[in-house]
Amino acid sequence: MDKNQKNDEDILIIEGVKLYKLRALRKMLKVSNATLSSYIQKGQLKARQIGRWYYVSEHNLKKFLNQDAHKKSKKDLFDFDNEIEGI
Repeated sequence: MDKNQKNDEDILIIEGVKLYKLRALRKMLKVSNATLSSYIQKGQLKARQIGRWYYVSEHNLKKFLNQDAHKKSKKDLFDFDNEIEGI
């Protein structure tokens, strides 16, 4: 099996729904297995077991990424408010 075939197996498409294996997400997001597991256990990222593997749908991945971006933008705004108060 060559490297491209292995990567193709990390993504499934079932009835038009794209599903990512957790190892694909670890590579894409550049996080550890423990970090990814923590996101799932805390309910921040929804995953589903199919057979012996866990997958995250493209929809749930986008929700997670948008939620993360929203938190960062709120944090940046909060930090900016603190800077103004200190002036």
